This record gives sequence, C-alpha cells and structure tokens, in this order.
Amino acid sequence: MKVLQVTREHHADKRYGLGRSVLQLNGGLQQAGVATGYFCTGDLPAAARAVAAERAAFWNASLGLALQPLLELVSLAWETGVQSAHEARREAYTHVHFHDAVLAHGYLWQAGAEVRPFGITQHSFGAAAANLDRYVAPLPDVLKDILTSTERLVLAQARWCIFMTSLGAAMVASDLQLPQPPAHWQVIPHGRPDWQLESRAEARRRLGWGADDRIVLAVGQIIPLKRFEWVVGAMASVPGAWRLVILGEGDPAPLYRIADAAGLARPLITSTDDPRPYYAAADVFTSASATESFGMAHLEAMLAGLPMACTAVGGVPEVVGDAALLLADDEPAYADGLRALLADPARCADLSRRALDRGARWPGIDEVARRHLHGYGCGRRGA
Repeated sequence: MKVLQVTREHHADKRYGLGRSVLQLNGGLQQAGVATGYFCTGDLPAAARAVAAERAAFWNASLGLALQPLLELVSLAWETGVQSAHEARREAYTHVHFHDAVLAHGYLWQAGAEVRPFGITQHSFGAAAANLDRYVAPLPDVLKDILTSTERLVLAQARWCIFMTSLGAAMVASDLQLPQPPAHWQVIPHGRPDWQLESRAEARRRLGWGADDRIVLAVGQIIPLKRFEWVVGAMASVPGAWRLVILGEGDPAPLYRIADAAGLARPLITSTDDPRPYYAAADVFTSASATESFGMAHLEAMLAGLPMACTAVGGVPEVVGDAALLLADDEPAYADGLRALLADPARCADLSRRALDRGARWPGIDEVARRHLHGYGCGRRGA
C-alpha cells in the first residue's frame, strides 16, 4: 500500500493544525510499514495556478457573480485535486486520501477510469457551502447548490469518510440534508503526538522568558475565524502582569492597534516549526475561535497540562471534555470567562490535572494510524 495525502494547505501552513496533523498521520502510517506522500496546493506549478485563476474568472462570469477571490480559492483546491491525479499515477500510489471534497472532485474529473481507491477526511465543522456561507461571505443560492451537490456526490463515491468528532459528522449530515451519517462514515480523532516536553524552567530559559512571567498562549494562523482580537481585548482588563503570546502567522498590525488603544503591552506574536517549548513554558491556553472541527492546538495544550479557556464551538467540547473552561460564543462572555480563570489559581490547578489525565488517555498516533488503515480497507466496494 502507498497512500497519497492531498490538502489545500500551503507549505507554511504545515506548522499549524491540519498540515501538522497530516504529517503526524503519515508518520504513524510509515511506522506501520505503509509508504506515504503529501501533495498540497503549495506544490502547484505556476502554470497550474494560472489555469486555476482563468477558471475562476470563467466561473465568475458564467454564474453572473462578484465572488472572484472566493472562486479563486475553490478553483485552486479543484486544480490541486486535478494535479494530484497526475501525482498518483506518476508515483504509483495505491490509495489517495483527500482532506477536502473539492480536492476529491478535481481528482475524479482528471483521473477518469484510473481512479484509485480514495476517501476523505472532513476537517471543517459542517459542509463546505454551509461553512463558507456562515463564516466567509453569504453565498448566492446557485453557488451553494453547486458546492452542496458536489460534496454530496463525492462523499457518496468515497470509499471512506473520516470525521474528527461525532459532532462534526452529525453537522455535515445535517448540512447535506442526510437523515443520518451513512455507514461508511467513521470518527477518528487526531492522534496524540509522542511529545517529550522539557521542564517549564528549561523551556522559559530557552525562550528568554522570566521565571515569574505569567503567560497566556493562543495558537493558530492570524485569520478572522480565530478571533484573536477577542483575546487581545480580553487581556486589556486582566488584573496582574499577564502577557499574551500568539503562536501563529499573519498580519499582526490589527492586533497591535487594539493593544495600543487599550494601553496594553503588545502581544508577542511569533511562529515556529516546534511549538513544544511554548506549550511547556505557558501558564494558560486560550482559544476564541468562531469554529473548530477539532482543535489540534486544544489537544496539544491538553497534553501539556495547560488550563484552558475556550469558546465552546464545533468539535471542541468533544475534544476537551471537562478538561477546559468552555465559554459561550459571545465576546463579553468569553472575556469574562478568561479573566475569571486567570484570577483563580485553584481552578487553574484543577483544570491542569484534568487536562493531563484526559491527554494521557487519548489514542496515540499508532492507534489512529491503525484505524485509518482499517478504514482504507473496509470500504463498501471492497478493499
């Protein structure tokens, strides 16, 4: 068996969330003796990108829309699927695992009669069209219908469909108007990375943080869905000498402006290929995300034993259980909850113990890889 993983990510995205989880999965599969590969939008040559841009312009004009940037993202994903068909044939992959339905549709269109056994992991909390409509921009009915019918078709043809949480599977079924999740849908969470965290003192020494610094850690790309502005705003009225550290990439200027206007020390915003020292050195983890299908950073914070204050969105409640302070998806409620946790050392200590206990019981990457292998071979159409 030789499995190709295909994502919409760019190479820089592999530092966070989906990219890192796919690399971990490949590592687990390799330990089980399976050859793997990784193909993403960042691998597209310039000519393929130009084709995607032209296609998006054609779609925009044909549908009479004014959604060129959004259609360019969809077209890039579709083109990544197209190019993955060439990659699968060239490198003799036996199975192709997509991490988005649009990718899979592009693959099916290009592969034709040479379709390898393929399946999908749904990383969004909900169907693609519904999520774009909820969180990016209102979609016209014609585009929602096209994307929804495409996703429904691909999920029906896929040999395996994997979801991070049962909540996520139920949400996609609801968005696609399915009476219940089909039999070939499976719930397989991200695996527990085999982390060896250094001591808090050593991590702080390496990062240049003082022993008495009080650090709130937030992790993720600086994009609107992560709502880091909520975190910065909440920190403005936190008593004591707490400091916010954001581990992510993106434009920090809007967050700096919020901090400056509030008279707050600017958050430390940085990025790294190895987040472990930051988890080891922090005091508290927080997330104000608008949506999370799973929350890889939540799992990592749990493994580090960090007390967590998080918006109760998407699959997060299923991931963290009672090991986090779950907050309403409302900015004042989030801010009040974070401030209350930072002012309560006993609650922090309790949540830390709960996080370590839940993290210790989480399935490891080897177990998750075995469950994926079972999924690859248990499709309704045979192995």
